[in-house]
Amino acid sequence: MTEEHLKQIQDAAAKLEERAKRDPAFARRVLVEEGIYTEDGELAPEYR
Repeated sequence: MTEEHLKQIQDAAAKLEERAKRDPAFARRVLVEEGIYTEDGELAPEYR
């Protein structure tokens, strides 16, 4: 991975973090999509 590629990834992550801070629904959706929380708002079994 080049330094430029790493910088692009870091910039993209920072943008997602800012959006998640402004939009709780977006943050929740990401957590569900990543499998950290279930649709009903409970922690996924592997995180309990």
